[in-house]
Amino acid sequence: PKPITNITAVQVLGKQDSSALQSQFPVEYSYTRNSIGFSFAGASFIDEKKIRYKYMLQGYDKDWSEPVTTNNVNYASLPPGSYTFKVMAANAKEQWSENPAQFEFVIVRPFYKSPLFIFILITLLIFII
Repeated sequence: PKPITNITAVQVLGKQDSSALQSQFPVEYSYTRNSIGFSFAGASFIDEKKIRYKYMLQGYDKDWSEPVTTNNVNYASLPPGSYTFKVMAANAKEQWSENPAQFEFVIVRPFYKSPLFIFILITLLIFII
């Protein structure tokens, strides 16, 4: 059978976010907590030492990574936006997971960069002038 892939941990600023993987909805992180890391594991019945992974952060990466043997990755200084981390595993026979494991999250834009705040600021400036 093809390997099954799971995301085993999410780290924010180097500290594990133990509640993140239980969330049914995209997890929201402050713009000051924008360095995210992931640990993952692939289960295979064929030579587990030869499992390789490829991953992508949808909304940041343009394509899947090259296959690697390491089972963690870190993204530093992510800009505000919506993201989906996806990871797949391949066994020794080069059979890739059918469905990637995924984790959705949002880096919230700071209030002073929101369109509403900028509009209010410009309106107030025009009113003062």
